[in-house]
Amino acid sequence: MYAVRSEWLDALVAATERGPITLTRLASLISRSIRCDHVLYVELDFAAADVVLTDLVNGHRFTNTGILVTEYGMHPLTTSYLLDPSDLTPRRISDVSSQCAWEATAAYAEVFRPDRGRFQLSMVTSLRAPVVGRGWTLTRSSTDFDEDDLDLAAELLPLLAVITNRVTFPGGVAAAPAVLTGRERAIMAALAEGWTSARISYELSISEGTVRKHLEHVYRKLGVTNRVLAVQRATELDLL
Repeated sequence: MYAVRSEWLDALVAATERGPITLTRLASLISRSIRCDHVLYVELDFAAADVVLTDLVNGHRFTNTGILVTEYGMHPLTTSYLLDPSDLTPRRISDVSSQCAWEATAAYAEVFRPDRGRFQLSMVTSLRAPVVGRGWTLTRSSTDFDEDDLDLAAELLPLLAVITNRVTFPGGVAAAPAVLTGRERAIMAALAEGWTSARISYELSISEGTVRKHLEHVYRKLGVTNRVLAVQRATELDLL
């Protein structure tokens, strides 16, 4: 436990004195502290019907996340926090719902079931008006989080909140970085080495048209318009 506290205090110093650490590094720190299959960074903006749901450790991409800010697809943990916004203590799915009821929800069936995120532990770092929530969700597929995990999450939450809430994205929730696919990462790594589209096409055994299509996706995700800016932005976000 001492080693865990020390590592988090080092991260806090980095966030307050030398500028914020990246979300990717913070996700890695969380995964080393509490055993889990996935570490999900989450932002929900109900007013704008906007959702960020990103696995920053495994690079898993989620679909149909927009239902999480609808009445139909409201996550049980989200509901529990909204019932008392003053109480941001960490909690598990099993603290607010039976397993059977949780797995019958649209949130699980349409968003988390493909990832087998049956058991979840949530740590909300901020919740403010107009209803915007920010935080982290840890998932497991086979076993629930135990009381020791919950206690550790509660102990780490104040530090986690300080560090997470110092990481900001111009433009709001929608400007948070999207996860790059494995192929997109490979192409970005090639760009960082100065490779041309022709060489990338040859080395990766794909057409130049496919390379261009992947680059279009990367530019859109990173909010840039050319290769130089893409490499610069990907480096800043720890995506290379």
